[in-house]
Amino acid sequence: MLTHPTHDRLIALGLTGMAKALEDQRRQPDIAALAFEERIAMMIDREAIERENKRLTTRLKFACLRQSAVIEDVDMKAPRGLDKALFQKLAAGDWIDRHQNLIVIGKTGVGKSWLACALGHKACRDDRSVSYQRVPRLFDALALARGDGRHARLLKNLAREALRGRVTKHHRFLLRLHLNQIDALDAAMATVDAQVEENLGPFRTAVEQIISIPGVKNLGAHVIVSEIGIDMSRFPSAAHLLSWACICPGNDESAGKRRSNRMRKGAPWLKATLLQCAWAAVRKKDSYLQAQFYRIKVRRGPKKAIMAVAASILTAIYHMLKDGTMYQDLGCNHFDRRSTDQQKKRLVKRLADLGYAVEIKPLAAMA
Repeated sequence: MLTHPTHDRLIALGLTGMAKALEDQRRQPDIAALAFEERIAMMIDREAIERENKRLTTRLKFACLRQSAVIEDVDMKAPRGLDKALFQKLAAGDWIDRHQNLIVIGKTGVGKSWLACALGHKACRDDRSVSYQRVPRLFDALALARGDGRHARLLKNLAREALRGRVTKHHRFLLRLHLNQIDALDAAMATVDAQVEENLGPFRTAVEQIISIPGVKNLGAHVIVSEIGIDMSRFPSAAHLLSWACICPGNDESAGKRRSNRMRKGAPWLKATLLQCAWAAVRKKDSYLQAQFYRIKVRRGPKKAIMAVAASILTAIYHMLKDGTMYQDLGCNHFDRRSTDQQKKRLVKRLADLGYAVEIKPLAAMA
């Protein structure tokens, strides 16, 4: 019998379980006493177990469970107030098939997350898809994704996690219902877009000027024009526009004491649009806005940095609409060119802190 070619052929066909079973049978001297059908059945069972283990490993990998908890390790005698019969019913997972929700309530430290991970592990073993998410972090991730343009992709990834597993006839009905609603909303949005495009005539030049800014597209330009208009004479300066839009630090001062510089709420549509445009603009390589973002992010953090970028975009829009010009990028080296002396002093001080004495001479004088 050609054992090695058969083993290689099984590996090539992706039947690793049967290949391992064949190797195990070769090492057993009394395997010849079994019938051919029994040996084949053992190899098929080994392949089925290998595939189920791979699927379970994949499901657990995508689940990202916080705790390595299993149902069998749950201590019913612990002071959690667990009902053994109820917990066994929950472990069966029928409530998942009925599309019901489960909320675990208890004091801090009693093991709510551990119990949730144990139920999630059992659901993975039952061929169900699981994704461990902390609600505060999930909401923060959705908010950041909405700001930097990853919202649709994040929702698609979450939907993919939800769809990994069993899809029944009821699920298909709900999916068809949701897709029909999405199609109806898309048709309504297309009708509104056509109406906006029809009434855009007097503002088309301003829109073309604004979309020349990195990160700003047609929809963002439409929102900005509808919020601030195109007549900048009503604002004495760009600072007045920033103050009106609340894209500047607050000025809460009393008796000479600065109490808070928290930004006011302002126009929600304008501020949200500017922030979305700012997140898109900082992805433009070798641009002034990207350099400004990373320059401030190091000292003040990403949130304050992105607000500064949004303020720069609105300042540029003010001057563009007032002067009738297009956007001109200052380049990523603008700050280095502007503050050569400051950069020189900073580097000299840094070398002095490291224990070096430096004498600076211009290249022309050294020649």
